[in-house]
Amino acid sequence: MILLLAPPANAGPDPKPEGAPATPAAPAEPSSTEAEEAVLAGLTQIDAGYDLSCGRTTTGQVRCWGENDIGQLGQGDRNPRTFAVTVKNAAGNGPLTGVVQVAVGDDHACALLTSGEVRCWGDNSDFELGSGFISNDKTRPVPVVGLNGTGRLRNVVAIGAESDGACALLSNREVRCWGADDFGQLGNGNPLTDSNKPVVVKGTGGTGRLGNVTQIDPGFDNACARLANGQARCWGYNDEGELGNNTTTGSPFPVVVKNLAGGGPLTGVTQVSIGGYVGCARLANGQARCWGDNAEGSVGAGTTTNRYRPPDRRRGDLHRQRPRLRPGQRRPGPLLGLDRQRPGRRRHRAQWSRPPPAPGRAQPRQQRQPDRHRPAAHQPGPHLRHRRRRPGPLLG
Repeated sequence: MILLLAPPANAGPDPKPEGAPATPAAPAEPSSTEAEEAVLAGLTQIDAGYDLSCGRTTTGQVRCWGENDIGQLGQGDRNPRTFAVTVKNAAGNGPLTGVVQVAVGDDHACALLTSGEVRCWGDNSDFELGSGFISNDKTRPVPVVGLNGTGRLRNVVAIGAESDGACALLSNREVRCWGADDFGQLGNGNPLTDSNKPVVVKGTGGTGRLGNVTQIDPGFDNACARLANGQARCWGYNDEGELGNNTTTGSPFPVVVKNLAGGGPLTGVTQVSIGGYVGCARLANGQARCWGDNAEGSVGAGTTTNRYRPPDRRRGDLHRQRPRLRPGQRRPGPLLGLDRQRPGRRRHRAQWSRPPPAPGRAQPRQQRQPDRHRPAAHQPGPHLRHRRRRPGPLLG
């Protein structure tokens, strides 16, 4: 997941509020706002998900392109497009305006507005939209609600989308997350429960609230944050050391990313980023530290040995790592040995079957294998697309 953060938003009122009358009703053919352009221009920020990409324009609007089978393009419909279109407002009578940042997950997207509120649209099967709705995908933007599902989430200065959820950094430097929680990626401790409204990310050790956060980066079933003191905290999936705390035990609340020796916190962090199975930090001295799955040399330390705490990155620039599987391999099931199937899965998205568990081994929950690892000539059609879930182990 690529996360692009925006500076704190504290501008005046939206020059064109949501729902305001804008243009006449669109004709049967695509309107001028949907007309194909020779070149998409005027973008100030972009973010890419799985089959969806979006960009913010100089006018504070959002353009999206890619798949639209569940309303990912924010058009109020599920019709396919082959070019970038302008995301509409909640009423569908004009564009969404006053946008300062856009963040994209697997099949959903969110926008931070100048008002400090957040709008999301697309897939909501795992409560990715934070709207308080039990399910129901949304083909146009809806507001993210406040804590306990009341009012709206406010005072947001930056957002980031996880594969099946999102997080928001508030002006008080605390973090709120919503969506899937099968690996503890919401950071609010046990029990692991998906949430259709924002929850408070707890402090290190699961007590209090995580504070003094200056940057967030949700990844793929995990997330990281940079603190004002130059340290980093991560939480969620950790089977290959993605949290950087010198263990492979997942955590439903933030843990300290450790230094090279493993005896204390990594310091001097100016930016933290976490991808599928690798985390990296940019330091004040211009160097990088990375940790996690290193079978392909993703950590950049000159070896192919997994790193459970940051080593020196020997060469190259800091790049995000894409979630991927090696041929014939599946990932372990949920952290803490929990065996559960999330409700509300799409019937039109097929699941992969798995062999029975080995003797004495708990049956992991059903997972969907990413279709990106299948040969292009054998990709399933839109009605058989697979949810991008972290697959379980190869058993038997």
